[in-house]
Amino acid sequence: MSFKKDILKIVKHVIRKSDGYPDRRLMHPAREWSVGVGVAIVAFVAVAAFSTKTFLQYSRNTDPDIFVDQTIEQYKQKRAQSILEEYNERSDQFDALRSARQTSALLSETETATSTEGE
Repeated sequence: MSFKKDILKIVKHVIRKSDGYPDRRLMHPAREWSVGVGVAIVAFVAVAAFSTKTFLQYSRNTDPDIFVDQTIEQYKQKRAQSILEEYNERSDQFDALRSARQTSALLSETETATSTEGE
């Protein structure tokens, strides 16, 4: 009989302490912090494992061709040569115009200097 009384006493104590209602609070700071820390630890471990796996995969690979792009760019030699010729022609024209401008600037300076001396 004492066993039954003890169980009833424990049940009444629990019911009286919680008033028989479940906890309806929206915020549980201890629970929220523990969930947040747990999720952060799981994410950190997952990222660390993936990074380690990738590092070991690339560090153990000794084949140097795996990192080289296998496509070789082809160009048209005739087109490239014609573009270079056109560039050289334009460069020569620019040099000729620049030298002509410099000589005309020198001539105008000497003409103004001689006309000032003549007055």
